[in-house]
Amino acid sequence: MATLIVSGTYRPWTRSVQKGMLVPEYNVEGGLKPVDLSMAPVKGAPSGAFATVKINIDESGNVSPDIVLFDPSGVGPNVMDAAKKWKFNPPTAKGIPVKTSVTVKVTF
Repeated sequence: MATLIVSGTYRPWTRSVQKGMLVPEYNVEGGLKPVDLSMAPVKGAPSGAFATVKINIDESGNVSPDIVLFDPSGVGPNVMDAAKKWKFNPPTAKGIPVKTSVTVKVTF
């Protein structure tokens, strides 16, 4: 079972916003709660293995992996592969659907 920790603290977006624009993840309303984080077990991963990755989330909540930032256990490629299937609640700012990118830490 994987546990995902999303970085950032919510701060209301104060500037104008258009649908689909990129907004920093700490300005996304309601935080970034995952809807589906199904991930296959990582074969041979040590207990407590983790990776920190950056992902992009579109205005529908779909994920596209970006980059592995820290991967001491060697599980980064598995996490990035799984991230393609992740789904988040659609990010919004001022009630308008936006895109965001976020750093997440995935632990096993």
